[in-house]
Amino acid sequence: AIGQGYLSVTPLQIVRMVSAICTGNLIKPRILNSQEIEKIPAAVSQPTLRFLREAMHEAVLSGSVHQLNVRNFEVFAKTGTAQTCNLAKGKTLVSHLEHAWVAGFFSYHGQDPLAFAVLIENAGSSAPALTIVRQFLKGYDALMQQKLIALVDKVTEKN
Repeated sequence: AIGQGYLSVTPLQIVRMVSAICTGNLIKPRILNSQEIEKIPAAVSQPTLRFLREAMHEAVLSGSVHQLNVRNFEVFAKTGTAQTCNLAKGKTLVSHLEHAWVAGFFSYHGQDPLAFAVLIENAGSSAPALTIVRQFLKGYDALMQQKLIALVDKVTEKN
């Protein structure tokens, strides 16, 4: 469902949906890396999945998620807000502000994709959630660069 309405979802359900768009499979959440990955095909046509992927990628290239167009990453994402009260109440209290969402998936230098979802209560717009994801991507890039440098140093020491 897209838009305003009576839809209740958890961040984990959103990540599962996004990963289905990415892979074409509904993946059972797991806690440990050592657990087997359980998946079943999503009941969505390939043309629909392609359209959703392209739309999410376009949102990153030139749309509302453009600040996630980060070097070394291929990102597919969508922002959103979740209304917290009747619009007639206005936004007079912080508790009346919308919840901020951003969800998607990314691939770093062609590695297997990872899905994500960020929810910030009463943020008023998706901007704070986007900032968190952008900072995460930059930190992920720095971590991967450090691992690469450590690997090169290890190989160099052996030679």
